Amino acid sequence: MTHPDRIDHARALVRAHPELGLRVVVDPDPAGPPTALRTARLAWSAVAAGATHHLVIQDDVTLCPDFLPHLLAAVRSRPEGALSFFTHWGSHLSYAVRLAALEDLSWTEAVGTYLPTVALLMPAQAAAVVAAGIGEAGTRHDDVAVRRVLGANGVPAYVSVRGLVQERGLPSLVGHGGHGLRHNVCFPPPGAPAAWGSAALRPSLLPYFDAADGRIRACRWDEADRMRGRRTDLAAELTDSGFPPKLLHNSLRSHLARRDVRTGLEPALDRTTLHRLWSVAHLLGAVTSGPLRDLGPEAEAALDTLGMGALRLRVPMERLNVLRPALSDLVRAGVRAGSGARADAGGAAVS
Repeated sequence: MTHPDRIDHARALVRAHPELGLRVVVDPDPAGPPTALRTARLAWSAVAAGATHHLVIQDDVTLCPDFLPHLLAAVRSRPEGALSFFTHWGSHLSYAVRLAALEDLSWTEAVGTYLPTVALLMPAQAAAVVAAGIGEAGTRHDDVAVRRVLGANGVPAYVSVRGLVQERGLPSLVGHGGHGLRHNVCFPPPGAPAAWGSAALRPSLLPYFDAADGRIRACRWDEADRMRGRRTDLAAELTDSGFPPKLLHNSLRSHLARRDVRTGLEPALDRTTLHRLWSVAHLLGAVTSGPLRDLGPEAEAALDTLGMGALRLRVPMERLNVLRPALSDLVRAGVRAGSGARADAGGAAVS
């Protein structure tokens, strides 16, 4: 799906991937109010005769190496649901993806009021339902509208740990220019095996760093309605779970005592920001179901993007690129500290 201003990008994507048989759907009213909803309705209506599933890709992406084998393996593992293959690295869903990666899972259930639609696949019957209902969903945002229609019709929604597309960073046409660079939380490297499991994380308590205001929060998701969540204070969640502020301060101070770590992060980042990143990472480790051993490639990749996604609106990207190795080290150490502290407290995951 594309807009006339970006149709060259869409056509280039079609030419680059003849194996997919992609067709271009263009905004029918490009001079109208900025929204992806008009084009999305047409895109979800364009199901090929006899198709079992329907894939919609937005125009501002590149596809991962071996996209088609990954896509087919993913569909075989979860044929019944709507499958999203992009989660931007600073969203609340990115933290669900990170938890799923730490659990060595291929999927997380979607939680919250939207479903990423940058690269989304669903059964053909569900696509027809979305096409019919998307304009009546009471919103101009296609990712919110799709989520509402799927939820109202009982279609399960999942987000993949491996993101199969990467945003190219083109200027937003629908008012998202202030959201900063939004890369995928976990983009697979060339040669990654197309092995997808069917098990999915069911998030309950989800910690996250709110990039908009730099605060740390947690959300408890309704077990009956996965679109509903109750936002709570992360510091309170940590204290209630047996990880009081003093413990976190001490464990962070111990990590920063290493000269290479300290000089890699300070003075570029203040201690408050570092403590918030450490706290989120700590609770991510604490809510995993078992002890963390060697991290798999997806977990490594997902943790590597946490600092970048969290701080992209507060620190220039060129500076973040310099800080990235030290930020990744901080996050991994925080996750391991949280997992270790939970194990020391008796081994039960925080819930």
